[in-house]
Amino acid sequence: MKRRCYEEVLGLHRFFERWFGTQRQTETDLLRLSGVLAEGFWLRPPGAAVLQRAELIQSVRAQQGAYGRSDPPFRIEIERFHARGYGAETPLFRVTYEEWQTLGGRRSGRASDALFCRREGTPHGVAWVCLSESAL
Repeated sequence: MKRRCYEEVLGLHRFFERWFGTQRQTETDLLRLSGVLAEGFWLRPPGAAVLQRAELIQSVRAQQGAYGRSDPPFRIEIERFHARGYGAETPLFRVTYEEWQTLGGRRSGRASDALFCRREGTPHGVAWVCLSESAL
């Protein structure tokens, strides 16, 4: 299960690179995001108010291609990934990692703390329950 969480973190961030970057995406591509967020999902980004699931999806939708002119291209790297499972009947996995974004040659980081649950039908069999980020 830890491996599934790791693959999901990587996969979703590859989606963000494409969505915000130069590759033109469609509304169907946005299903990659909405399909892996649990119904009660929330995000606490660095220095901002909590975003609920629908607000996050709308915000991402509105920013499609926002970094398309970045030189070098927009990139996200995941480092220091750790996961730990909790619960036997309804297993949850707490995941921590560092997310490093490079935009226009500038690198910035966030410490991420996420909770995952199992969900069939997603790319890696897990769904994001919540995510809290702080600037590094």
